[in-house]
Formats: sequence, structure tokens, C-alpha cells
Amino acid sequence: MKKLALVTSIFALSAVSASAADMAVKAPPMAPVPVYDWTGWYVGGNVGGATSSDPSSELAVSGAAFPTLTPGTPLYGGTKTFHIDSSGALGGGQVGYNWQTSAHIVLGVEADIQASNITGSANCVVGCGTPLNTVPGNGFLGGFPVTFSADNVSHTIDWFGTVRGRVGYAAGSWLLYATGGLAYGDVERSGRVAGTTAGFRGGTLNTFAGSYNASTDKTGWTVGAGVETKLGNNWSFKAEYLYVDLGSTTDTFNTVYAAGGFPAAGVAATRTDSASYRDNIFRVGVNYHFNQAVVAKY
Repeated sequence: MKKLALVTSIFALSAVSASAADMAVKAPPMAPVPVYDWTGWYVGGNVGGATSSDPSSELAVSGAAFPTLTPGTPLYGGTKTFHIDSSGALGGGQVGYNWQTSAHIVLGVEADIQASNITGSANCVVGCGTPLNTVPGNGFLGGFPVTFSADNVSHTIDWFGTVRGRVGYAAGSWLLYATGGLAYGDVERSGRVAGTTAGFRGGTLNTFAGSYNASTDKTGWTVGAGVETKLGNNWSFKAEYLYVDLGSTTDTFNTVYAAGGFPAAGVAATRTDSASYRDNIFRVGVNYHFNQAVVAKY
């Protein structure tokens, strides 16, 4: 009887072992772990907007035809400082290359070119519609009033581009990065001044006017940050902020008295308009990566 029980136990243990071995053989393989690879070339497009508050100034000095004043005398209290608030839309394309140097570190370079209409203006810099003393507080010389109907300046950035380095931290399908480098673009400017001179007893003695239009290609610098995420099938989506500084410009032009009045025709004043260009760029975009978007590893 004892021998029979022992044999039965041995067969039972053998069956359990065989079942366990069979389950081990039939267990499904482990799922591959996705590893996101950022190395390689990419191209893409973007859209966005820009805002700025650009420091600006205007200085007017007397011209050769200005009565009683030595040419070059500062007028209206000297340099007027103000800001030109600008805004506009932008859109363009980018191309770049990434090097994933480790599991989390991604280095890269990127170049982009943008069409834009970032525009701003300032009107009546020295005040319009009210007689102004040309030399405030200077008795007789200050009593030669002028009244401006226009003293306006404006500027537009109609295209710009950047060439930047990127340093990123990869976490799964996400890439957080900082970026900075060269900025360049075209800055168009214009200004217009018009007004009248008045006598001591009122009335218009003469009119004056002047204007300018200029365009200059500028270079500067940019710095910013962004986030990018893989979408699969070699595509990614990004959101980015850039601070772009294109330096400054200075434009000098004359306002001229009309013929037949007082003072006589000639240069009434020489004006110098200066402005800096510092834009906050916000944009989103998509990239197509020529490398495999996801590498499956076991």
C-alpha cells in the first residue's frame, strides 16, 4: 500500500513539472521597448507671430534757413525718446541635423527663413495740432512757434532668418531644447514730418515738410527654447520661442520750407530717427525626419 502511494506521488509531481515546463515554453515573448532616435536630417515648416516694443528716438536741429538760430541748434527740448510697438504674423521653413550623443543628450544645428509682416509705428512724436516753442524757455528765440500736422515714424520686418545651434534633453518621445545663434533680416523704415510756422500774432507764415524711406539688411543674434515630440511615421511637432535682436538703424533727413513764405525756402531742420529691433517670436511647426522615427529594442 505504501509503495502504491509513493508511486502515485511520483507521477503527480512529474505531471506538475511537465505542466510548468509546458507553460514556460508557451509564455509569450517580451514586448519590444521603443527607443526614439533623433539622429539625422529633417525639414519642416512653421507659422507664428511676433511682438516687440522697440526703443526709438528723434532729434531735430535747426537748419540753415531757420531764422535767428545757429544751424545745428537742438529744437523742441532735444532728443525725444519713445517706443514703437510692433506685431505681425510670420511663416516659413527650416532644415536641420541632430546628433543623439547618448540616451538623453541631443545636439543639433538648424537654419530657417521666414516671411513676415512685423510692423509698428509712432505718430506725432513731438505732438501735433498745438503750437510748440522751437527753443523752450529761451525768450524771443522760443517765441517762433511751429505747429506739426505730422511727425510719424514706422518700420517693418518683411523677412528674417536664423542659423542656430541646439542642445536638447530627450525623454521618451519628447525633446526639450535650448537654441541660439545668428539672426538676419530686412528692416524697412519710413518717416514723415509736416507743419506750419506762425507769426507772433497768429496766422500761417509758411509750411515745411520732409520724409524718407529706407531699407537695410541687418544681422544680429537670437536665443530661445522649445519642445518637440515624435508623432510617428517620421513626423514630429514642435513649439518654439525666440528672442531676435537685429541691432539698430539711424536715418537722417531734412524738412524744408516752401517757397514764397517766411522763413524763405530752404532747410528748416535736420532730423535723426533711431530705432532698435528686438522681437519676441512665438511659432509652432512640423518636421519630417529622414531617419527611422522609432527603433524597437528588446
